[in-house]
Amino acid sequence: MNKKSELRRALISFSWTWLAFITVMAMVSLFSIWSMNRAYERSSAVQNEIAALEDRALKAQIEFKVQVQEWKNILLRGYNAEDRRKHLHAFEQRESLVRGHLQEIGQQAAGNATAAYSQQALALMTLHQGLGQSYRAALAGAGSLDWSGVRQADDLVRGKDRGLEDGINELAADISEQVDRQSAASLAQLHARYLALRNFIAISVIIVLVITAASLYGVLRATGRE
Repeated sequence: MNKKSELRRALISFSWTWLAFITVMAMVSLFSIWSMNRAYERSSAVQNEIAALEDRALKAQIEFKVQVQEWKNILLRGYNAEDRRKHLHAFEQRESLVRGHLQEIGQQAAGNATAAYSQQALALMTLHQGLGQSYRAALAGAGSLDWSGVRQADDLVRGKDRGLEDGINELAADISEQVDRQSAASLAQLHARYLALRNFIAISVIIVLVITAASLYGVLRATGRE
C-alpha cells in the first residue's frame, strides 16, 4: 500500500505541475497576444492619422503647383477676356483647394503628437493668403494684359511663390518622415513583444521538461522500490 500511495502522490504531483504550468503559459500567452494586438491597433490609428495628414500635404503641394500654373495662364492668355475669366476661375478654384488642405492639416494635427504640423500649416495659410492678395493686386495694377501689362504683373509677383512652395514641400517631407518613423517604431515594438513572448514560452517549456523529468524519475523510483 505504501508503494501504491507513493506512486499515487507522485502522479498527482506530476499532473498538478503540468496543469499549473499549462495554465500559467496559457494566461501569459493570451495576455501577450492581447497586448500585442492592442499595441498594433494603437499604432495603426496613429499611422492612419499621420498618413491622412501626409495625403493632405501632398494634395496641397500638387494643387499649389497647378495654382501657380493657372496664374501663368492668366498672364499668357489673359489678353482675351473669355480666357482671362476661365483661367482666373481655375486659379481661384486651385487657391481654394490649397487653402482647404492646409486648413484640414491645421485642424487634424492640433492637440496631438503632430501639433507642430498644425503650426506649420497655419503659418503657410497666412503666407498663402498674402500671396493671393499680391497676385490680385498685380493683376489689378496691370489693367489690360497687353505685353507691357503682363511684364508689369509678372515683375510684381516674381519669386513670391517660392517661399510658400518650399514651405509646403517641407511640410509634406516632414510628415512623410514621421510616417516612416512611426512605422519603424511600431514594427520594433511588436518585434520586441514577440521576442519576449517567444523567450517566455521557450523558458517555460524547458522548465516544464526539467520538472517532468524529475517527476518521472520520482515515479520510477516509487515503482521500482521494493
